[in-house]
This record gives sequence, C-alpha cells and structure tokens, in this order.
Amino acid sequence: TTGGGNFTINSGSIVSSAPLVVTPFSVEGHDIFDVSDPNALTFTFKVWGTGEDGADFLVDVGSTTCVSLAPGSTATAILVGPSKIPATPPFNLATLGPCVDTNPDPDPDPTAGQPTYSPSAQAGFFLWKTGDDNWTIRSSAGGDFAQWTGSLSVGAPFTGPVDQFSIEGHDTVIINQTADSARIDFDLKIWGNSEDGLGFTFPAGSGACLDFVAPVGVAVTVGAGNAQVFPPFNIETLEACVP
Repeated sequence: TTGGGNFTINSGSIVSSAPLVVTPFSVEGHDIFDVSDPNALTFTFKVWGTGEDGADFLVDVGSTTCVSLAPGSTATAILVGPSKIPATPPFNLATLGPCVDTNPDPDPDPTAGQPTYSPSAQAGFFLWKTGDDNWTIRSSAGGDFAQWTGSLSVGAPFTGPVDQFSIEGHDTVIINQTADSARIDFDLKIWGNSEDGLGFTFPAGSGACLDFVAPVGVAVTVGAGNAQVFPPFNIETLEACVP
C-alpha cells in the first residue's frame, strides 16, 4: 500500500485454505499486522507521503486464497500483477473473481467484540457491540491529551439509560430524545492513561449515525477486527451516513 503523497489507511485480510508464509514490509507501530491464525493475515496499514507498507506472502499450490478490504479503507480496488489489473475485493487471488466459500458460515459482524488497544499507548476512539443491541464507546489519549467532539444520531429512542463512563466536569454529554429519535452530543477531554466513554442500546436497524466535529480525518476503530472507519458512518452497517 502506498501514500501517494497523502495519507492512506487500508484494513483487510488475506485468508487461505492452507497456511501462509508471510513477511512484513515496512510495518510500524501504528500498523496492525496479525498472523495469529496461520491461514490468515489481518492488517491495517497507515501510510503517509511517499511511504509504503505491505507484506510478502506465499500460498500453497491448489489452495484457495481470498483478499478482502474492510469498510472505510482508502482503496476501493487492488492492482494485481505487472499489468496492474484492478480487482475489486473480496476476490479470489487465483481467478481475481469473487470469493466463493463452499462451506459458508454466516458473515461475522464487524462491529462485534472489543477492539485491541492500550489506552496508555494509543490515542483513539473505539466502538463495539457487546451483545444484542448493546454498544460501547471508549476514547483515549495514549498518555498525552486528546479531545473528541461529535454526535450520535439515532432513528429511534434509546431502549435503556445511556451509561456514562468516567465522564467528569470538563466533559460534556448532552442527551436528547423524542418519541421517534435520539441524539447524543459529546465533547470528551482525556489526559494521560485515562478513558472516557458511553454505553447505549437502541432497536436494531434504526440507523445510528456517528460523526466528529473534531478531530477531522481520523478513523474510528470498530469491533474485534479493529476495522478503521471514517465518520460520518452508520455504526450498524459501517456505511457512510448524513448526520
């Protein structure tokens, strides 16, 4: 992956029916490079300017390998081979056609499960679903100072109280509800190793749009797969939305 003189972020996976042999290329602390599953590489590559990140990998002859990109990635297609053939993920590495699973399992929910992060080492905004319609937000400063300002607009009222985690006098959380909608406006200020956050529930399929006022151009880390998604987006589908 390249920066093209700007900033790019691409998250995804390479999953094979046989073990992969993977070598990282220019992977740094701000990237994610997970090979805990011998048959898969899960990655997030953040590239600035003229830099490059990536991986070299070997696949078994006759194996089936699927290349995917997560929602919110900068790239929409992957250029393959010396002819730079554009392939739209998810695609089969051998055919460049769609991936076909002969034993399909239900698609995993990319919002499910807590992301992997360290509040003392990573400044970020984290979102995940902990159960049916139960959502958690955490924000951190990574040992420094961070301020996260934005809103969550829902097309239905909350089905329970909004939990406020480590919200203090310097933070602002405003909750407004009507018979058919709800909204949270937040301004969270965090120092050092602390975290601020929220917890809430709403009916599935209601539509919930998360947006930032500041900082601008920063992705939210979503779910156990650490998907990187840029606001504004619908937290259920991870697709773009209008706040």
